[in-house]
Amino acid sequence: MDGAVLVTGGAGFIGSHLVEALVARGVRVRVLDSLEPQVHGQGAEPRYLPQGVEFLRGSITDPAAVDRALVGMLAVVHLAAQVGVTPVLLFWFHEVPLSTILANILAFPVVAPSLLLGLLAAGTGLVFEPLGRLLGALAVVFWPRGDGTREAPGGFLVDAGGRPVPIGSRMAPVTLVHFWATWCPPCMTEIPSLTRLSEDLGEYRGDFTILMVAVNDDMERVGTFVGDRLSSVLYDPSWEVAHRYGTRKLPETYLVVHGQVVERWIGAQDWNEPGIRRQILTAVEELRQEPAAGASGRPEPAG
Repeated sequence: MDGAVLVTGGAGFIGSHLVEALVARGVRVRVLDSLEPQVHGQGAEPRYLPQGVEFLRGSITDPAAVDRALVGMLAVVHLAAQVGVTPVLLFWFHEVPLSTILANILAFPVVAPSLLLGLLAAGTGLVFEPLGRLLGALAVVFWPRGDGTREAPGGFLVDAGGRPVPIGSRMAPVTLVHFWATWCPPCMTEIPSLTRLSEDLGEYRGDFTILMVAVNDDMERVGTFVGDRLSSVLYDPSWEVAHRYGTRKLPETYLVVHGQVVERWIGAQDWNEPGIRRQILTAVEELRQEPAAGASGRPEPAG
């Protein structure tokens, strides 16, 4: 590992994308992450990290863990921090030891002085960003909010023939983007009601579609399961598009209207539930009431 880069918090949303970019450029990477349950749940080692990345589970507040992680490192990117919005912040300040809070805000080199020595030895500097992270988290809590929508991410998926497909090319003006996998038991339980939803809303074809995205899954197994619906399934073999949406666990589903994510459902849903159906139908009916002179509303293919 001599000459490699250590990324603390490398299993997180930002960190994992950085790790992917480094690996794509031929850099050897080691990740140190505590897999904070508030963010990662109770899962094991993250499967979405690129092949060849060395993963060490440990906290930046543990000097011994940091000492092990620093061996052979040329540079360190420090992204580990306690993050979240209101419930996580309340948990943090009421339950997390003061030493951890100080480590995140000001005192990381004090808690783990070996990291500072390692950085100095490598001729690099340490930029203190945890205070900014805390202020950013507080801004999320107290800053005035908009309507809660955000632009749907782009990216390329793969079809059953192994060809790259821009996700935007498969989007209707109103789209359910559904991330799932055959290796995910909860995903399998909701497929029947999702299929029923697709059938019941068939009259809206062209204005509404369900985009099934199989994540890190075997194409043959997916084909066996979906049968003649195979053409409606695309594949995200390395979680790339799922991560862009913010998905770390399956299943997750997003309601995208005119290229904007307006709703997110985490976990398996009963797609026969009247409230969910009403929300989807409202979006489609509002679309049909818009002036016909404008564009179709279909997002442009995104790369």
